[in-house]
Amino acid sequence: MSRTRHTENQFALDLGDDTPVNRAATESPEAMDNSQLLAHPDDTEALLGQWQQAGWIRPLDTGFARLIRELSEEQGERPQPLVLLLAALTSHQVGRGHVCIDLATLLDDAGQTLALPPEEPANTGLSESEVANLQGRYPQELLSRVQLTDCLAALQGSLAVSDGSVPAPLVLNGTRLYLRRFWRYEQRIAEGIQQRLALPSPLADPQSAASQTLSTALSKLFRSTEPVDYQKLACALAARNRFAVITGGPGTGKTTTVVNLLAALQAVAGESPERAGR
Repeated sequence: MSRTRHTENQFALDLGDDTPVNRAATESPEAMDNSQLLAHPDDTEALLGQWQQAGWIRPLDTGFARLIRELSEEQGERPQPLVLLLAALTSHQVGRGHVCIDLATLLDDAGQTLALPPEEPANTGLSESEVANLQGRYPQELLSRVQLTDCLAALQGSLAVSDGSVPAPLVLNGTRLYLRRFWRYEQRIAEGIQQRLALPSPLADPQSAASQTLSTALSKLFRSTEPVDYQKLACALAARNRFAVITGGPGTGKTTTVVNLLAALQAVAGESPERAGR
């Protein structure tokens, strides 16, 4: 059978509510040891189903792993259990607000990276014996004998994974594994930043008229008596660069700094800082 990659439309995965949910066998993998759990796709799916039942991962995560298996089988490829596991864990990380999963970090401390098992177990109605069956099958224990080279080899050998140059539902970039959609988002953001950095800044020359206007505006907007006014400094640096990141904990004045930055830039554009700051 020829092995060709799916088209972009076939791999346009949004991972929304309509993603297929896990259809793996529902039997509990009680009799398996950890080495078996990554030996056959059925066993890996059964374990993922057990994690889902315990509330550790979402139906969406197990469904995504199942989808990867189906796509691989359609291509005439034997699904790799490790690829299915990593696909589910990548989806799990997306659900936690991460755009990818770093495989090196995962293997270094899977429990901390994945926050699994959760500190507060979900009320799933599992029996005591079912809860006991999860002992020894935590992600960190399952991955304890897996090497980074094992992960990279399995992923690089799968038609469900690419480097981003061809359509595939998963993208491997170095040691980072992405859902393709989030990899594309990150690429677009990076391209936008690079385009901004490539443009000259009219405020780069401290002797220019625009820089003098900026300095005057900042002096009017910030009247701190402190030796170093870090909000003023942040505004100056942000204004003179095409890209900047302003960070700080709660109550440190990030919003005030951004408001004053906009006022200063409006002053440079021709408005007085007093009027712009209203």
